Amino acid sequence: AFDYEGYNAQKELPLVSLSCTPDGLRFSQLAKACGAEVMQYFDKQVGESRGFPQKDMIVNLMMNIGQSLGPSDCFVFFYGGHGMGSMNADDDGDEEDGQDEELCFVDPDGHYNPMKDDDIADLLINYFNPETQILFVTDCCQSGTVCDLSREEFGDRPIAHMAAVKDSQYATDLGDGGAFTTSLLETIEDMVEEGDADFSIVHVYNKCFQKYDADGQFEDQT
Repeated sequence: AFDYEGYNAQKELPLVSLSCTPDGLRFSQLAKACGAEVMQYFDKQVGESRGFPQKDMIVNLMMNIGQSLGPSDCFVFFYGGHGMGSMNADDDGDEEDGQDEELCFVDPDGHYNPMKDDDIADLLINYFNPETQILFVTDCCQSGTVCDLSREEFGDRPIAHMAAVKDSQYATDLGDGGAFTTSLLETIEDMVEEGDADFSIVHVYNKCFQKYDADGQFEDQT
């Protein structure tokens, strides 16, 4: 998770400060409660962070994890931070709007080093077992297709992506976390309290959308 504070994160782009750290902490807490092995990375020293989330390190880590997983395993990736349409033209012609989507990773010195949708798709296709269940959750702007799951190479792989907004939309930061992550975690909490312990991603998504859009301020974002 990125808050973009305390270092020169605005060196190359106007990446305003966010409040994504609470999201990352709450999401990791949920994962631990489910018995998952959790690795946390924040751009500030909090909790059990393993260090600064530099893109190259995260990519290498995902490669190693992907190669270690099999058909009975599940991989969950959560990202909280900025997202945007690339400022560079789509170089492989796979985008209808001519623009790649990217997660706004930066280095500790403020250098902008984004993780593009093509990078993510290549990672999932080339380094993960086709039968490993994968869930991506991105609470950031313009991230609806940041996994490029429409690529033919994915076939019928068990992969799902839950994004805060579509590629053309902007996510909402509440000052103590993102609106989407807050709604998602509250939805899961409500479902468990109601005795619903076995639910699908579709069920969670539909319930979360109802909560996310309940008061209208997030209308048509999901």
